[in-house]
Amino acid sequence: MPRAAAPALLVYQVKWWNRRSVALMAGGPTRFTDRTDALMRAATAGKPVAVWASREPEGLAALACKAGGALMRIEDGFIRSPGLGALFAPAYSLIFDRRGIYYDATQPNELEDMLAAEAFDAPTLARAAALSARLTALAVSKYAVGRGAAPSSPQGRTRVLVVGQVESDASIRLGGGDTVNDNLTLLEHARAQHPAAWIAYKPHPDVLHAGRPGAVPAAAAMQFADAIWTDTPIASALDWAEALHTISSLTGFEALLRGVAVFVHGRPFYAGWGLTTDLTAQPDRRGRSLDLDTLVAATLLRYPRYLDPMTGQRIEAEGLLDRLESGWTDPLAGRPLWHRAAAAAKRRLGPLRGRR
Repeated sequence: MPRAAAPALLVYQVKWWNRRSVALMAGGPTRFTDRTDALMRAATAGKPVAVWASREPEGLAALACKAGGALMRIEDGFIRSPGLGALFAPAYSLIFDRRGIYYDATQPNELEDMLAAEAFDAPTLARAAALSARLTALAVSKYAVGRGAAPSSPQGRTRVLVVGQVESDASIRLGGGDTVNDNLTLLEHARAQHPAAWIAYKPHPDVLHAGRPGAVPAAAAMQFADAIWTDTPIASALDWAEALHTISSLTGFEALLRGVAVFVHGRPFYAGWGLTTDLTAQPDRRGRSLDLDTLVAATLLRYPRYLDPMTGQRIEAEGLLDRLESGWTDPLAGRPLWHRAAAAAKRRLGPLRGRR
């Protein structure tokens, strides 16, 4: 007797420009919905469901657990695309987590489980080291590719970069610190740690150009900073920095790849493993010391899924980096709908140079 087909995964609140990527990376048939009632009915029936992590309805996890169904949370990966989600570029790296999600320090997640327990073999660690070297050499970050010149700063003073965040972001709400959860307080604490340093403050571009919460008036920022960098690409800023202060930004992970000293005021996934100076208590689950290659192996090789943007096939991290290095651009950008939507977003958001 033929085996019954597995039920399609019902996926909630994925934006239209990411749906093809999710469907290709999900590993089985998918259906999409933006209706909360449809999601809750499926969960109540014990059917497999997935949600964009930051849009998870309250009570869904308990409902799925009670009904015996599977729940996955989806989020962008850490080498996402050659374009911006704000300009409707599809993601070519995604995370599908059955335990939690990496930026939520209030509960376990699959990345934290790997970091806490897994021992990677020598070939995997060698891959991680090679991938780190390529990422830094090519100036690849989550979105941006390219390196411009960082502004000059005085000789003889420690160079400290402070990166702002969107203060309403889930990574602060679920991975923030005990005392520092806003950008001005972050600047104040960075100055207290480095009273004689030359401090550059880089606001988050979504705050600058999209009006997201977290704006710091220039006069207030300059009480603690020596300069405010709005247009400097993040790779250039990291190349310049000797130390970085963050609450929970992914920039802290990218700084570690470049050998920058990272001071953490929140609970991002890369803190608590002996690689950062942690200025707030970290979850007890993070109970061992790691080397950088192990952190990279889990974070970039094992945790995300990757998609070849040309073939639509699953690939490894190195394959996506090959596409970015070759100068690949999204062919969908030429379609009329994409063109009109991207042009409208550019008018609304303004320039997004060096976006984080």
